[in-house]
Amino acid sequence: LTPKKCTENKSGGESEDGICRCLERHVSGKLNALVHVSTSYSNTNRNPIEEVMYPPHSDWRDTLRICELPNTYTFTKQLAEHMVYEHRGQLPVVIFRPSIVISSVDEPMKGWIDNFNGPIALLVASGKGCKLLLKVLFLHLLPAIFVDIVLWILGRQPQLIKIQRRTYIANQAIVYYATKQWTFHNKNLVSLRSRIKEQDKDLFYYDIENINWRVFFLNACLGAKRYLLKEMEEDMPKAKAHFK
Repeated sequence: LTPKKCTENKSGGESEDGICRCLERHVSGKLNALVHVSTSYSNTNRNPIEEVMYPPHSDWRDTLRICELPNTYTFTKQLAEHMVYEHRGQLPVVIFRPSIVISSVDEPMKGWIDNFNGPIALLVASGKGCKLLLKVLFLHLLPAIFVDIVLWILGRQPQLIKIQRRTYIANQAIVYYATKQWTFHNKNLVSLRSRIKEQDKDLFYYDIENINWRVFFLNACLGAKRYLLKEMEEDMPKAKAHFK
């Protein structure tokens, strides 16, 4: 479910504005009937299907409000929060909201990561020369098409369009969050941190203010190289030459 999917099936007469316009035309005698073209498969959870209006799975107004969220990721995360929150009387519940999960600081290893989700994928793509700008895809796609055509003519396997497609998907997953700003209140987090015992501070590192972010991202890039691309340290000169 996406905002586009929410709106593409409620255009024209199906939108609230469209219904209002139809009512005005009907009252003025300019509209004899509103015929809504749906589909035979709108109630496929039933068999047989009668010529009646069955109860919907959700109210259409609530569904449109869902579209205020950018994607299914944020929607399902919101649902999961409430599912856990409703058990707060039976369990000692903490809901933790990190902005994004990326490479590790120290444990289990510096820069450790096991997937291409999030901004690390864009760092890898940039390091491989596949992605240099965040929102400009067209100028990246044209050379990919040209090179793949040449590879196809030479009888080799085209690959750059496939790589650009994966890069585009990773880009779409992060661009919404990378191009907007929010104000997050964290007084509960500050209160919780002030109550942590000294021995727990030694066991569980939590002082993010003292993280050297330059060193962190250096380790993140090395970690992506080692754990995602399976490249060794001795491959570094070759990788630098490839990037240039």
